Amino acid sequence: MSERWINKLAVFGTQQELTKFLKRNWKKQLRGRFWELQETMRTRFGCHFETESSPIQSLEALSRRSMKVTFVLEFENMTKRTKGLVKVKAGVIEQYQVRY
Repeated sequence: MSERWINKLAVFGTQQELTKFLKRNWKKQLRGRFWELQETMRTRFGCHFETESSPIQSLEALSRRSMKVTFVLEFENMTKRTKGLVKVKAGVIEQYQVRY
């Protein structure tokens, strides 16, 4: 049985860095599906997507390539009954999660 991860991603940065990031093929690296735009502003971008496994390692690798933007990921794994929050910048992860 595959897992279902529901993710909400927010990306923060300067207008120039965020535009540069969004022009890259970053969605492919996160291996997501059912992408839904939540917000797009000059210095902030947000979207909703699902994955079959944890996107945290992929997000960490992506952050090493886009070192000037900050990623905040809110996730829920319904199979493992886990919710969490991850902040990643330049490959450095801060992570909090709870089981319910």
